[in-house]
Amino acid sequence: MKKLLIILIFSINAFCYDFGEDVNIMGKWEITTENNQFINFMTSAGSKWKVEIKDDGFIYDLDNGKFIHEKWSYTREQGVINIEFYNQNSRGEKVFNGYFGSLTNSNIKIIKKIEFNKYLVEIIDTNDKLIMQRLGDSRQVKNTKIKKDVKIEMK
Repeated sequence: MKKLLIILIFSINAFCYDFGEDVNIMGKWEITTENNQFINFMTSAGSKWKVEIKDDGFIYDLDNGKFIHEKWSYTREQGVINIEFYNQNSRGEKVFNGYFGSLTNSNIKIIKKIEFNKYLVEIIDTNDKLIMQRLGDSRQVKNTKIKKDVKIEMK
């Protein structure tokens, strides 16, 4: 029974493609448009991006390692990732929010797995298709502090 349960859990995890809080999308990715057409995505128009999605909630350019003013987060809808333009002025206030929000923000969702570590993704607002391919063994582990249980025995 224990072996059957382990096999069942493994097979369920192997076939879950949707972004979700239990799926680790952090790591290095090459993102290209499906038909090499130019689209507006993240902070630029283009057809190819190499980025690193980190657990600090931000996205970095892989070519130079710099923060590209994009912030990512899980949304309330299962399987959807929000990519939001992020910029702060000297007082720490977000700028370009609201009026330009629809031009700079995107919600993406995996449509299907193409092959190992390669996914067809849709930008929900524009219906543009992207190919996201994980680069190498780039899975990033969350920075979590180890919690130790402290027991105090009184005699």
